[in-house]
Amino acid sequence: MSDKYENPLCKRYSSCVGEGPFTAEMFGEEAAILREAGAEYGAATGRPRRVGGFDVPASRYDIKTQGANELALTKLDVHSYMDKIPVCVAYEVDGVRTDVFPSGDKLMNAKVKKVYVNEKWCLGCHMCEYYCAFAETNEKDMARALKDVKINPRIKIEEHDGISFAVSCRHCKKPLCVKSCITGALTISEGVITINKEKCVGCYTCILVCPFGAVSSSDNGAIQKCELCIKTQSGIDGIPACVKGCPNGAIVFEERG
Repeated sequence: MSDKYENPLCKRYSSCVGEGPFTAEMFGEEAAILREAGAEYGAATGRPRRVGGFDVPASRYDIKTQGANELALTKLDVHSYMDKIPVCVAYEVDGVRTDVFPSGDKLMNAKVKKVYVNEKWCLGCHMCEYYCAFAETNEKDMARALKDVKINPRIKIEEHDGISFAVSCRHCKKPLCVKSCITGALTISEGVITINKEKCVGCYTCILVCPFGAVSSSDNGAIQKCELCIKTQSGIDGIPACVKGCPNGAIVFEERG
């Protein structure tokens, strides 16, 4: 083993000059603000560069090809205006999720799929929480199902300094919650992490290890988390109840890439 350390430099976000595939690319106002903050313009031409979130698969591939030991991140201050820093952790290629950087035609078909939340559009109305709780009842009338009920939804609204943001399970590719579950109550299948409440012993290890705070205790002692409504009548069409119930379109479930 070599004692030599190689430390390539990498920006905390992605940028691109010219055409070609750019899976983590941002668009519109979101891209314009990041481009301005990072001064991402051609030195000679002044042309605006394409920008996007930090791309983990691409960066990992770059480190591997360079034989590097560590990675030095630059331009960390560029994200100082953001409350949530965008990171691409995996791609979807031909319907299959992968955290390995693809090549050739596969790279052209790569997409990023996840639940997006735009805090600028969030009204802080908490309707996503009510729709989530309602979906779990499998009833047809929300008012009747939730009347005089203290809800305990799987999606939670966080509020700070006038900004509201919905937090729910990210359904990670390599979920720490599943790995840490001592009884096998948490499993992942086809990209969705689900809970078998009959196996859950209420040790709450998954709550401690979840980096997003997306796992919580339920009213019956077992844990609960977002399962994208796959077990409810609301999710028959494949769209989570919180997405359908958001009155301002702040929560979306889609592919971008």
